[in-house]
Amino acid sequence: IEGTFNISPSNKKILVQVEDSSLNNIEDGCAEILSDLAIDKGVSLEPWEITCLVQTVKLSKLKIRKEAAEAKGKLKIKVKGVASFEVDGDMKEKKFSYKKGCEIIKKKARIDDYYVAFGDSITFGSDDDIMADGFGYPPVLDDLLENYTGFIHTIVNAGIPGEKSIDGLARVQSLINSHPQATIFLILFGTNDSRALGTVPVPSGLKYYGLDPGDPGYGELLDPGDPGYDGSFLDNMQQIIDAIVASGKTPILAKVPFAFGPCGGGCEPFTDPDSASRNILIQDYNTVINALVADNGISVTPPDFYEHFRANPEEFNDNIHPDGTGYQSMADLWFDALLP
Repeated sequence: IEGTFNISPSNKKILVQVEDSSLNNIEDGCAEILSDLAIDKGVSLEPWEITCLVQTVKLSKLKIRKEAAEAKGKLKIKVKGVASFEVDGDMKEKKFSYKKGCEIIKKKARIDDYYVAFGDSITFGSDDDIMADGFGYPPVLDDLLENYTGFIHTIVNAGIPGEKSIDGLARVQSLINSHPQATIFLILFGTNDSRALGTVPVPSGLKYYGLDPGDPGYGELLDPGDPGYDGSFLDNMQQIIDAIVASGKTPILAKVPFAFGPCGGGCEPFTDPDSASRNILIQDYNTVINALVADNGISVTPPDFYEHFRANPEEFNDNIHPDGTGYQSMADLWFDALLP
C-alpha cells in the first residue's frame, strides 16, 4: 500500500492514509496487511496504535513494506515521512523515520552500494538538530537509496569538522585504504577553504577572480605549473580525484554551500551575503567544480547546495551549518543527483 502518514511520537500513533485504488475496500485492505504483520508473522506492534484512514493529506509518501528475514522469518516495519508535533503550543512538522518490530532485514548487498561521504563539518553533520534520522545527511541518504533500490547501502561518514581541501588531500589515500570495498566517494570541500575570518582563503585556481558569466576569461582555469596553481582549490581537488580514480573508485563532487557569515557561530552574519567576498570566492570554487566534473568525465551533475541554501536560509542553524531539515535537504539533493 502506498499513501501518506502522520506519526505522533508523543502518543505513539501511526495514521495511514491509504491511496491504493486497486483495493476493493481500502480500510479492510489496510487492516488486512497490518493484521498480517502483527499476527501471521509474530511481530508485535505494541505500543503503537495504528489507524487506517481513507482521506488524503498533503504529507510525504510512504510504503509499508513487509519482507521475510532470512533467519527467523520475522519482519520489520519501516515508515518514513513527516512527523507533526507540538512545541511551545505551536504545531511543527519535520521529516521523520522510524523502524520497529524486529531485527534488521538481511537484504542482499551489491558491490556498488558502498559509499564514503568525504568532507568537512557539513558532511560530518555539525549542528544537526534532528536525531531521529541519524547524524548529518549520510544516514538519510542511506535510507533513501535503500528504499529506492531495495538493497542495503553502506555510507561511511568520513567528514571531519574544520577540514579544507588540502586536509582532504592529505588523508584521501588512507581513507581509500581503509575502505577497499567502497566504490563511490561523495566529495564536499570548500567551506573552510573560503573562510573569511582569521585565515587567508585558499585561491580557487581560476585565472581571474569573481568574474560573471559572459565576462572575458570567465571560467578559465590555471594550468599545472602556472603561478598560483600549486595549493589552489583546483589543485587539491584534482589530486583528490586522481587518487580516487587511480584506486578504481568513482568520485562525485558537490557544490559548496552558500555562507551567511564569516564564521559558523559567534559572529554577525553578512549584511549583504550575495556580495560578500566569501560567497564570490565560493562561486569561483563551484565554477572549478563544474570544470573538474567536465574535465574528468564525471557523469553525475553536482548537487547544488549553494543555490539551495541561498534560497532556504531557514535551513541553516548558524552562518554555515545546516540544521536537521537542511541535512535532510542535502540527502534529497544527493539522492536526486545519484538517481540513474
